[in-house]
Formats: sequence, C-alpha cells, structure tokens
Amino acid sequence: MAERQGRQMGVQLATRLGAQSATRSGVRSGAGLAKICVVVLVLMTLLGLVACSSGGGSAGQAEIAQKASSAASVEPSQSEQEAQAAKELEEKQAAEKAAAEKAAAEKKATEEAAAKEAAEEAAAKEKAAADAKAKLEAAKLEPTTSVLEYSDKTTDPMKLVTCGDDSVQIAVAGAIDLSKLGKQDVAYTLTADGQSLQRTITFEVCDTKKPKIELDKESVTIELGATYDPLTNVKSVADPVDGDLKKIDTPPEAKGSKPGEQRFYDAGWYVVEGELDSGKADKYFLTVRAQDRNGNEASKQFTVTVNAPKTEQAQVGATQESSGITYVLNTNTKKFHRLGCPDADRIKPKNRRESNDPREEIIKDYKPCAKCNP
Repeated sequence: MAERQGRQMGVQLATRLGAQSATRSGVRSGAGLAKICVVVLVLMTLLGLVACSSGGGSAGQAEIAQKASSAASVEPSQSEQEAQAAKELEEKQAAEKAAAEKAAAEKKATEEAAAKEAAEEAAAKEKAAADAKAKLEAAKLEPTTSVLEYSDKTTDPMKLVTCGDDSVQIAVAGAIDLSKLGKQDVAYTLTADGQSLQRTITFEVCDTKKPKIELDKESVTIELGATYDPLTNVKSVADPVDGDLKKIDTPPEAKGSKPGEQRFYDAGWYVVEGELDSGKADKYFLTVRAQDRNGNEASKQFTVTVNAPKTEQAQVGATQESSGITYVLNTNTKKFHRLGCPDADRIKPKNRRESNDPREEIIKDYKPCAKCNP
C-alpha cells in the first residue's frame, strides 16, 4: 500500500516539476522531453523505495519530495544552457550570413566600379581616336611641285611635300622613278596620337630640257667653188639626259603627240637643214635642228657666205640692183626674211607674201629677221 502511494506521489510530483520546468525553459525539443521522462522515472523509483523502507511515514515522504525537487531543479539549468548554446549558434550563423552578404556587396561594388572605370577609359580612348582622326583629316599635305624633271635617277617623295601641322608625322615607302615619263601616284601615311590616315598625291614626270647645240662659228665664209661640209661647224649636239645625239639625214616619224610627256623617238637625233651651193656666190642659211627622245627640240642657225671674185661680185651687185632681191614677208608678225631662211619656211601660207621691193621700202613696215638679217 505504502509503495503504491509513494508511486502515486512520485508521479504527481514528477508531473508538476516537469510542467514547471517545461514552462520556464520553453523546451520544445524531443531531447528535453526525454530527459523529463528519465527524471520522472528516477523520482518514482526513489519514492517507491523510500515508501517501502520507511513504512510510508510523512517525514519520509517529505524528504523524498525534497530530494526529488532538488533533482528536478537540475533540469532547468541544463535546458537553459542548451538554449543559450542554440542562441549563440543562431547568432553566429546570423553574423556569418551578414559577413557573407557584406562581402558580396563589396565585391559587387568593386566590380561595378571597375566596369565604370573601364567604360570611361574606353570612352576616353574613343574620343582621343576621333580627335586624332579629325586632326589628320584637317592636316594639309601639299606638294611643292606637281611636275618633276625627267632623268635617269630617283627622288625622295618626302622632299616634295609640306604639312601644315608639325605634330603630324609623315611617312612614305619607296622613291619616284624619274626615268619613267607620265603620272605616278605616291601614297603618304599621316600619323598622329596612334591614328593613321593615307593620302595620295600624283606627280607627273616630264622632260622639259632641250638639247644643247654648240657651233664653232656663227658665220662661215668660203671661196667660190670650194668644198665645204657644214658638219665641220657643229662642235656638239647633246641632251642633258640622253647624252650625245646622233646626226641623221632624215628626221624619223614621231611616236608621241605631247612633247616632254611621252617618248617620241627611240633615240635623240639632229639634222642640218638648208641648201648650200658653193658654186654660186651668195649667203646661205643653214640650221642645226635637234630633238631628244622625248620630243624636246632645239635649233641654231649659222650662215655660209660663198665669196665670188671681185669682178663677179660687181656683176652680181649690178644684177641685184636691176632685178631686185626677193624677200619673204610675214604679214602677221610684221617681219621679213631672206628667201631660204628656215623661219620663212615656217610661215603659214595665209600670212606669207614675197616681195622684190627695195629693202629701204620694206623696212618701213617690217622688221628684219634677227637670224637671216635681210
């Protein structure tokens, strides 16, 4: 009987203590409930044992109840420690989460700043490139000449241009071949601030230098019937580029149409034009005419006077007084020439007129030719 009562008291006490402990600690986990059950069983066993040993006295029951209360008081302390540990774990996890979120935010901010800086740098480079391109487009690259003299050499294209902007660098590849007549395109590269632009300038190679003719004398006098070769009065005929020119009897047919711009002949040449009759006393006009291979022409005239015996000269003078001398008049230039003068042969038919009037009459309206000196 006493044992039964002790168990009942133990159950009641354990139930009350467990409820109080659960209320104070707020334990909801399965582990807390398990511990309460263990305490209850221990209390029931103690109460049962005490009841059996003491015969169920009230003093014994009180002692048992006190011990059970002391034993039960341990449980709230352990539950609080677990709650504290759980709280600390939760706080630690929260702190770690906050730290991770902060690190992520800082990383994002760093990436955004880097992206902004890269965008600004790209925009700056793009603007610099646009400014450099505008500078190159505005730079005036001008040739100092467009026509180059033909020769057997080459020339540096850098020496043929000027640029208005000193900050712009100019480069060119290769050289201009002056031995090739015609137009040649030269590509210049302009560079500024890392940007480049190409400009093309066209040069034209032309041969404008005439051959040079050197005569021994401007005037030659020979005796009637003497043998005379006009070539003996020609010292040299040469071109600055082609060199010595060869004497030919008949001028070749020209291949070109614009002297100096395209090749006219396979080689330069010269001829001696005019008639000379050493068997007839008179003054003869001979012309040395030369052309280089590119069609540049030069000419020089000299006179050959064939002297007659004095008696014959008097007769010739008398004949000339009676019959008169034939002069060639140029009605356009208002000059008059001796018959046979090369310049007279070049007068257009519409401007040419022959006259036997005395020189004193003709010179009133016309000027004498400086070459044949009529």
